[in-house]
Amino acid sequence: MGAGTRTSLRRWPVSPYRSAPDAVGTEPPKTTAALRAERTLTLTAALFRATGVLQVLITVVSHGGQSAHRNGELALALAVCAESLPLALYWLRRRRIAPAAVSADIAFCVAALAVNAALISPEDALTWAFFMYGFTILSSIGIGVAYRRYRTVLAATTALAAGYVVSSLFFGLEPPWNAVPDTLSYYADTSVTWLVARELRRSVREQDAMRARAVADAAALATERERLRHARVLHDRVLQTMETLARGPWIDDEQLRVHVATEAAWLRALVRGDPVDRDDDLLTALQTVVARSAGKGLDVQFIDSSLRRQESLRGALDAAVVGALCGAVEEALTNVVKHAGVRRAVVRAAVSPTLLIVSVVDDGRGFVLASQPVGWGLPQSIRRRLEEIGGSVRIETAPGMGTIVELALRLPRQVPGTEAGASCPA
Repeated sequence: MGAGTRTSLRRWPVSPYRSAPDAVGTEPPKTTAALRAERTLTLTAALFRATGVLQVLITVVSHGGQSAHRNGELALALAVCAESLPLALYWLRRRRIAPAAVSADIAFCVAALAVNAALISPEDALTWAFFMYGFTILSSIGIGVAYRRYRTVLAATTALAAGYVVSSLFFGLEPPWNAVPDTLSYYADTSVTWLVARELRRSVREQDAMRARAVADAAALATERERLRHARVLHDRVLQTMETLARGPWIDDEQLRVHVATEAAWLRALVRGDPVDRDDDLLTALQTVVARSAGKGLDVQFIDSSLRRQESLRGALDAAVVGALCGAVEEALTNVVKHAGVRRAVVRAAVSPTLLIVSVVDDGRGFVLASQPVGWGLPQSIRRRLEEIGGSVRIETAPGMGTIVELALRLPRQVPGTEAGASCPA
């Protein structure tokens, strides 16, 4: 299998939206719940403002004849309409209430309160004549919607309330003990609106997040289905043929047979969905070692289900740890090829909450471990590799009983990904 073929195979996990039957319903939504909620809040504030404008017009038209400043009050009412209509249309067009626009509106309302206070007499302060008070109570709803931080809402509300109090006191409409309590309506409206808007926004953010996760899960499922379909085709038509050629007598060229065995091992890892392009991943690195041993004529069974499930753990292992473990495993497999007198071995990688253990087992001729001289090859070489990363080695062997080489590495508590249910060999 050439390099060009391998490149093309690596491309087959494609976009999650490629397969129409599997990807039904996975298109990302064009309108999120957050946008819909913001439109609802904007419409609510605009309707409250429209209600306030309507009340102002009804009040001035129905009672304006009783006032000595009828023209001034009518002009003020028209000014309120002229300011409110484009402001509400601006909000609705943007589908949100811009804080800058609300800040400008507060300045207008404070000025309008002062003008209204100047047009009426003290005896009319608590009547229909002071219509800007009721209007600003309704328009203050926009403050609770526009500002996200409550301290900003309080500051804006205080500015509006101060405009009312100062206007009332300056023109002698009310004493302080009447004017100040009247401002509680401002704070009540803006605070309740802010609380409702905050909870609504939080709720729709969670809804959008859940929908995004559902879309991502559906896309991942579609991708996995397509990968499995390709995997079945590769396994049934290509992989089995390559492995048969690598193990049988049909290829005389040793170098070519090794190459076919290596490529077959890579293809099997790809079919299983292993991280074939990550050299720093322990699972991939061990598969590479197994593939090289297969190229030397050794039939290696790699039991990796426990390690396969621990993606976060594998990602947390240092390159030095991966290199030391793989080097020790390769040395143990080389020893099987040279000295065990068998052509089969088993490599097992297992993970528990506290240990990572990689074992190499063969049923070859074995040896007397105690009779080996100090510093002798296999035990000392592997032990040095493991000691460098803080691990340990246990070797069990006897003549005619095969050999077990167990590499153990204690995992620190902060390493993520270990499962309480995982088990390691004793």
